[in-house]
Amino acid sequence: MAALGTATTPEEQRVAVEKLGALAAQLLALHDVAIAAEAIAALDRLLPTVQDPGVLSAIDKTALALSDRALVERLVHRLGEAHVPAEEREAVVAAVGALASLSMGFVINAFVAAPVEQRAPYRAVVRAAADRALEPLQGKLVDPEPLIVAAAAEFLGVTGSPQAVSLLLPLLRHRSEYVREAALLGLAEAGGREIARPAMPALKDESVAVRSAAARAVAAGGDPASSTVLIRRMEQEPDEGVQAELLRAIGRLGSKEALEVLARYAEPGGMMSRRSSMVRAAAVDGLRHLTRPEARGLLELYSKDKEPAVRKAAEAALK
Repeated sequence: MAALGTATTPEEQRVAVEKLGALAAQLLALHDVAIAAEAIAALDRLLPTVQDPGVLSAIDKTALALSDRALVERLVHRLGEAHVPAEEREAVVAAVGALASLSMGFVINAFVAAPVEQRAPYRAVVRAAADRALEPLQGKLVDPEPLIVAAAAEFLGVTGSPQAVSLLLPLLRHRSEYVREAALLGLAEAGGREIARPAMPALKDESVAVRSAAARAVAAGGDPASSTVLIRRMEQEPDEGVQAELLRAIGRLGSKEALEVLARYAEPGGMMSRRSSMVRAAAVDGLRHLTRPEARGLLELYSKDKEPAVRKAAEAALK
């Protein structure tokens, strides 16, 4: 593995790769996840630098020798363990990403089973895999279990592939709200102006989670003209959580109407119609994206607000 890192000529690279390939069986017999992960990660780091057909062929053979199903399962399991050293976790993420054609099914199952706060390593794997994850994820979009489809949809956006958007758009009409939400989150991750218009109908979805995700997707589209739809929806939306997402989206898009709208919803309201701290804090958070001096003046004003959530949002925006 050290030789892989120092090899510069095609001949040195080929010899180093073939030597690792010859040791593959012994390496797998050690059942040491850290060593195996580093070996696969080392090959993955070498791959983009290689043009020689002989070296590429040697890498393919060695990677195949290391592509053991039991090892892949152990690597994915290691991702979910606590207190993994940072250097080892980085190697495991790279290795699982490099083996995306074998690992992605295990990654999706582990992601679905993991608590929300422990899912970051699995997203990191998909990010590392990039286009290599596309085909196995696409296959999961027809799974009969909605949670599996939802995980695959969310991951598609993380790949960064230009094909992700076209694969996600049909899922906006899926029968499961989990899939619709995940498709919108995937679109938000993918970004691009072409996602805003298809996401807009979901602002009226029966599911609160889907409506919130739709607001994020429209914001990720980055088209200020979309603000008109968000502002109109703000007047009709009954859920405060969705209102908060709409306000953040309006701020991110930064249209000329944004300042007036955010300033209005940042106000505490009257005695008979007090605004919640959640909605006010979201409006203040939205102001951080506006460059006009009036926006900064409002942030300075609300940094002294009586509501802790509003004050905290303003202080964070001023940093």
